[in-house]
Amino acid sequence: MNIFQIIVRIIFLIAAVGIVTYFFPHSETFHYEYELGKPWRYGRLTAPYDYPIYRNDSVIHKTEDSLRMQLTPRYVMNAEVNATMLDNMRRKVQPYLPADAYSHLRRLMENYYATGILNEAEKDKLQSSGKTEAHVRIDNHSKAYPASQIKSEKEIYTEIVGDSVYGPLFQRAKIRDLIGVNLSPDTTAMNHEFARLRQEVSAITGVVLADSRIVDQGEIITQDIYDKIHSYSIEHEMRRETSSDETLMLIGQI
Repeated sequence: MNIFQIIVRIIFLIAAVGIVTYFFPHSETFHYEYELGKPWRYGRLTAPYDYPIYRNDSVIHKTEDSLRMQLTPRYVMNAEVNATMLDNMRRKVQPYLPADAYSHLRRLMENYYATGILNEAEKDKLQSSGKTEAHVRIDNHSKAYPASQIKSEKEIYTEIVGDSVYGPLFQRAKIRDLIGVNLSPDTTAMNHEFARLRQEVSAITGVVLADSRIVDQGEIITQDIYDKIHSYSIEHEMRRETSSDETLMLIGQI
């Protein structure tokens, strides 16, 4: 192929790209400015095609907040804390307590650790949530407990030193240092549950049909009208980007 042929092909390519770009259907960017509660400053806006009405951001946020309130509290247990703290109790407390008192304390602490112990902040969150049940995961197994059975460090200490038989002995044994937090929020499980619930909520609240009126000049923009205009702007930009992509693909084929 000689130089002349190369130049001719380059000129042909440039001309073809120009023709395709000029004649290929394209749309302008969405240029309307609008504000909730203000009048529409332009002429009548009519839907040129069917398009969905998307949930507005405030509704989405409220929906997500509502979904989070529906979540069952979930915690993951650190079993190493159980073994460590019970061993500390054996070494530091058993020598100073009568056998029956120590056996009673051991049973209490084993039960507390088996259910799970929260720090004060997490216990306050659990109580304020109003939930009656919480899930505790140990390794790959999860078990549901009444929320009232999951105690904080402070609650456990108060119950133990308040024991009607051995309370004074336990208080003198300084058992506060033997009560350790072994539960933390199971954020992975909570996020998965939230994502599942979120998928069940449609992002679309309705449809605007082609040729139907969206808003008239001077009409006050209500929330309903605002959602329709905003959804139209989203759909308009999506279609414009699709059109641009198709143009680029056609040019690439040339």
